[in-house]
Amino acid sequence: LQSAVCAKDVFFPRAALPLELQELELNQLKGLEVNFTFLEMDGKPRGENLAPRGPLPGPPRALAPPAPPAMPSMPHPGGDRPAALGIHTGTLRSYDAKKGFGFILPDDLPEDIFYLRSELPPELDGIEPMRNQVVDRRVDFEVRQMENGKLRAQRLRFIP
Repeated sequence: LQSAVCAKDVFFPRAALPLELQELELNQLKGLEVNFTFLEMDGKPRGENLAPRGPLPGPPRALAPPAPPAMPSMPHPGGDRPAALGIHTGTLRSYDAKKGFGFILPDDLPEDIFYLRSELPPELDGIEPMRNQVVDRRVDFEVRQMENGKLRAQRLRFIP
């Protein structure tokens, strides 16, 4: 992102885009004007909650692109599975109780990881957790790759 607020380019994770734009290629997003929340994380500019300010640039295109190609595997010290898969640690960045999902900011991965309410720790079973009971909590979690190539957190566990 480029912004009048910051002289540097502003990084944004793909998860900061609306769901219908997350599957588009970078060249399809170039030139798109957006509103966004500006943050500084560890002294680096970051954009969150991106929302288009008008029609998408270029020729009309479907917002539901064909299925993406399989995610390429990265070398993993434990075998031939992608490096992102496995157990990770991070901070619960967001949670929307009405929609039943949120995002984790992993300590060791380049983008936020999606999770469902059903994957929250067992101590929250049987209650409808509020945002303040979840956000900013530290967790261990397992990452799995969905059929569409996206990563999803499962088996979240609060770290004391």
